[in-house]
Amino acid sequence: DYADSLKGIGIVTARDIVHGAFASRGGGGRGEEEDDGVPVLLAVLRGLYRSCHREARSELLPLDDPSKEGARRAYESTFLAGLAMFRHPVVYDPLLGEDLISNDVGPDGGDRSGVDPSFLRDELLLMEHGP
Repeated sequence: DYADSLKGIGIVTARDIVHGAFASRGGGGRGEEEDDGVPVLLAVLRGLYRSCHREARSELLPLDDPSKEGARRAYESTFLAGLAMFRHPVVYDPLLGEDLISNDVGPDGGDRSGVDPSFLRDELLLMEHGP
């Protein structure tokens, strides 16, 4: 709902790809990288590329083809912007009378004590794509 799907990727396939990416971390915990050193988000994107319809796959793969880098970057940017919007929606605060980014991790985002630094690093990276 936050970004267009690749052709051939439905909710069940997407769920299976995400589950597989996290299951490789020993029970679905918040591991930063898979056993082979690939970050979970990259594992999800690669899974999406491998599982999409062959027409879409031909535009995105192989991963080492520089002529297909632009199409992958465009999809990744859209995907990350959608993820940022999901995790940090813009909401209206009736007390302040203004729109705010929910769960803001930016410099003015409030108290971050007790928050895992790796989570903040990942979220700050994600927020570069805005909600």
